[in-house]
Amino acid sequence: MILAAAAALAVWAFLSAFEPSIGMRQTLEGHTMTVFAVAYSPDGKRLASGSRDNTIRIWDLKTGETLETLEGHTDAVRTIVYSPDGTQLASAGQDGVMRIWNLDTGMSMQMTEASRNFIVTVAYSPDGTKIAAPDIHTIHTWNPRTGAPLQSIKTETDRSAPMVLSVAYSPDGTKLASAGHSLKIWDAETGALLRTLEGHLLHVRCAAFSPDGTKLASAGADKTIRIWDAETGALLRTFKGAPAYAIAFSPDGKTLARAGSGQTIRIMDTFSGTILQTYTGDKGPVYCIAYSPDGAAFASSNFHNTIQIWDAPPAPSGASVRIDGEQEHGEGAFDVSIVFSESIKGFERSDIHVENGSITAFSGSKDSYTATIQPSDVDTVRVRVPEKTAGNHGRSNMFAFYPALRTTLTDPYYNWSAAFSLDGSMLAIANARTMIQIRELATGETIRNFGGQGFSTDAGNHILYSPDGSMLAAGNRDILIWDADTFKDIHILKEPKRETVRSVAISPDSTMLANSSGSDVRIWNLKTGEEIRTLTGFKNDVFSVAFSSDGKTVASASRNDVIRFWNVDTGEELRTIQMQFGRAEAVVFSPDGSMLAGGGQDDVVRIWSAETGEEIRTLTGHTDDVTCAAFSPDGAILASGSEDGTVRIWNPTTGETLQTLEGHLGEIRSVAFSSDGSQLVVCSDDVLIRIWDIVSAQSWSSK
Repeated sequence: MILAAAAALAVWAFLSAFEPSIGMRQTLEGHTMTVFAVAYSPDGKRLASGSRDNTIRIWDLKTGETLETLEGHTDAVRTIVYSPDGTQLASAGQDGVMRIWNLDTGMSMQMTEASRNFIVTVAYSPDGTKIAAPDIHTIHTWNPRTGAPLQSIKTETDRSAPMVLSVAYSPDGTKLASAGHSLKIWDAETGALLRTLEGHLLHVRCAAFSPDGTKLASAGADKTIRIWDAETGALLRTFKGAPAYAIAFSPDGKTLARAGSGQTIRIMDTFSGTILQTYTGDKGPVYCIAYSPDGAAFASSNFHNTIQIWDAPPAPSGASVRIDGEQEHGEGAFDVSIVFSESIKGFERSDIHVENGSITAFSGSKDSYTATIQPSDVDTVRVRVPEKTAGNHGRSNMFAFYPALRTTLTDPYYNWSAAFSLDGSMLAIANARTMIQIRELATGETIRNFGGQGFSTDAGNHILYSPDGSMLAAGNRDILIWDADTFKDIHILKEPKRETVRSVAISPDSTMLANSSGSDVRIWNLKTGEEIRTLTGFKNDVFSVAFSSDGKTVASASRNDVIRFWNVDTGEELRTIQMQFGRAEAVVFSPDGSMLAGGGQDDVVRIWSAETGEEIRTLTGHTDDVTCAAFSPDGAILASGSEDGTVRIWNPTTGETLQTLEGHLGEIRSVAFSSDGSQLVVCSDDVLIRIWDIVSAQSWSSK
């Protein structure tokens, strides 16, 4: 755990600029449930697919017909791969069994005993003499002709670490890569660990060697794709994007396809990260992707029961450009490097476009240049090389730098929420492992780790200081209250049903606490620790609760698309707001009590009159579910976080977007202002806690 005020994340942002007329060739229908895996035969004439319906289908790609259905698995088939000579097909899945199929006879040889451990990845060695598959934290290899076991490689010693999710042989067969808790490269002959590739902030979902074997690509839960030197283990490039379930190099290695949680597939230039083409399929995540041997097409599948065959974009020609630098920086100027995939003639300072900044120095030649950028204000600085200079079918690249970013704190576990102490000197953090952590903001040092009775690591933790600064409260399975100065227990508020506490709020006078757990909302007396009342009537889970500024009203948002207002003294339901476009996930009152802001599944932040429930305005800009929101103490600013990985700063009176805070690599979990409104702390799924310097809404909106 470190303080990284100026740590280089070196993440390249990318744009989609090159979109020729490319589309779907054909759709293969026949499976009755979700398709998890696809693989081309070495000659490119057939495609194999594995499904949740427990079957494998072999397709004729010329006619689109099913040639054969292979049955034998007793649960979903999660992975399939052809042998290099095309005579065998290996499959494995949720029954814990790996099978080798003789494609001439349709008979299979069972390689492993059935177990409760999924097998989600299988790989043949390039010469076809070995096959590898993981069992949680151990990679086993066999002779695929005889079924004889060859080797076992222990990948992790920590039994709680994420399982191995992907294995891949290098094209020359000398190395074996594994992805899971970490990314590792092994000697394929001896099983010795050659190196561990460090850089992903969360577990690694998949890995693939480039066709020439010089590079290794990996996709992590931190929403990055990283390109590594396969020989030295050096990190070459990092590309930010949506989380990927599958990645695949094109046969020439110039492009990389990635598929993930959305319904899109993106093809990117492996040098620059530029998106060459985006494909949109049916609704649901895309689970797998595979290039045809000639690189002219690729296959994918998603939540539906079909397989799509797409025309692949042509390989990039001309020079690709990449821009990188530190995304977090102290005050003043910063440097960016501009690197081309080949030498460029006539590249000049004037060819660099800077938004919200200026170039103060420029140097370089041929394929490598450096520019010094002076930010002009707190806005995101964007550095771009226009498409005419890139000279590659309109592809361009952009680098983003965030002057308003003050500090980044890292932690190896998910951080659910964070809160500033009343004087702003401390930060309380609730995470998935150490439960509660107190950090000193001046140094970033952890001064206290503690949890308590009733805490569970599989439940989300929610933390906040009382408005008077005297107490620290956290919700997990129960709600724990500590003295903010001594950290001694004051109360343990027992949840009768022991369901996860999804939200906690404290009244403005620090005398009451409200929490949501399951479909109930409870009000507690913080002086005695006794329950005052339970608010019922919800049909589904309640995601968020908030006190009004006078403490007389509690608002609650639930899964069944309803926001309810309650009288705290009587427990009477005062009014309801029906969300028209999906569940509400976050609600918060303005400091003066006149407005209620909320967001949810429709990607929109809405503001209602707290008195009448009438919708006042709609704030649009997020591209995924809104997960959290907070007003600044003076009510001049509203911050909202989203699953799209951004925080938006709004003027709640006009509805204007004042600023978009970028840089997180995962879903935003929580946002909270300091008591003076000068700082905003943001927690997300990427294990980073970012603290932003906040200026007044007036100075932002007057630009």
